Amino acid sequence: METSNPQKISRRLYVGGLSYSVDDEELRALFEPFGKVDSVASPKDPIGYVEMATMEDAKEAIEKLNGSR
Repeated sequence: METSNPQKISRRLYVGGLSYSVDDEELRALFEPFGKVDSVASPKDPIGYVEMATMEDAKEAIEKLNGSR
């Protein structure tokens, strides 16, 4: 899984390398351990977007998930 560039942190994170079968609920569950998830969008492509409630939550999610599979 790839997340947005940690040098330019935003609350809205790009998530790449997803399986086509991943839905919004699964994507939300993956990011919830790192803080409140405001919104999730996983179109029928191998990408998705997750908006975290705070910049700190977004940073922690990036640190823990960037490069994971």
